[in-house]
Amino acid sequence: MTAIWEPPSRGNPIFYLPNTDGSNAVPASLDLVSIWEIGPLDGSVAALAASLYVLTLGVGDLIRQGQGNLQIFEKETAQDYVTNVDLGVEWIIREWFRRFRPNDRIVGEEGDRDSFLFDDIVWFIDPIDGTTNFIEGSPNVTVHIGSIFRGDPFISVVGLPIAQRAVVSFESSVLGEYPISQKLGGPLIIGTEYRSDGSPEHHTMHAIEGRFSASTYRIKSIGMNGLGLLSGTTDAFYKPKAKYWDVIAPLGLVAQLCPGLYKMSVTYLSESGAPISRPLFGFDPSMVAYINSRHETNCRIGLVTVVPIGNPDLETAIVEEVTRCMSLSC
Repeated sequence: MTAIWEPPSRGNPIFYLPNTDGSNAVPASLDLVSIWEIGPLDGSVAALAASLYVLTLGVGDLIRQGQGNLQIFEKETAQDYVTNVDLGVEWIIREWFRRFRPNDRIVGEEGDRDSFLFDDIVWFIDPIDGTTNFIEGSPNVTVHIGSIFRGDPFISVVGLPIAQRAVVSFESSVLGEYPISQKLGGPLIIGTEYRSDGSPEHHTMHAIEGRFSASTYRIKSIGMNGLGLLSGTTDAFYKPKAKYWDVIAPLGLVAQLCPGLYKMSVTYLSESGAPISRPLFGFDPSMVAYINSRHETNCRIGLVTVVPIGNPDLETAIVEEVTRCMSLSC
């Protein structure tokens, strides 16, 4: 991605995607110009969160404008796609951090993955979660900018570009509007995400459905699944072979805005083949070493599960069915 790119300014309030002929450009709001000219208003977490809220709305405009004019590339794995918009949006987000948060660490889906220490603030970026949905013209697309500091969520950002919205959580506060409601009663609904029918993930889903007489909320977007937990659409969520940029922003949002309601875990195999379960958040420095080691290989960190705090049997069953139908191996 080129570094020949000009941010929006008062003299030229235009926001555009890098590496384009200018056709993917949108007007820049005064707030967007401000965060590119001066960055956060001060050094507080609230000011940083406010800047990221504005930035996410801005890149959301570019994503929405670019949905009908895409260059599509296939990654190493079949049916795993990236577009020029994914690449350009991540570059823009990284450039903003480079200018105003140069000491923070960044792990992105489409770019470099910094190693980090327990005391670092590290940002996990997924510029477009639900790329298949994006290519197909679906509105079920999200932007993820999630961060961890000392094992806990720091600032969690989920953008809904097609709906022209964003939600940001930090220090028990929230920017943007999204309904927060715990699901009460009714049949069990479990969220998950995968691409291909007939795959091991597909068989796992049906095994879990049958075991609990449950329904599955499969929307091909982990971000939308996270928001489903937030709004009470679903009771639980699981994702085998997850990557941190998939889950940190939406599940950080849930952890910060619904404290004490869910147990969030990562389960994986040790070098000896024994299953290990760690908390997704609230982990110790040894987990940082594990995450860094996974980012040096294929970035998959294990089976992520989110279950109601009072239903530990559901987590156990999901781990058992993933082990039986697939593998906990990354």
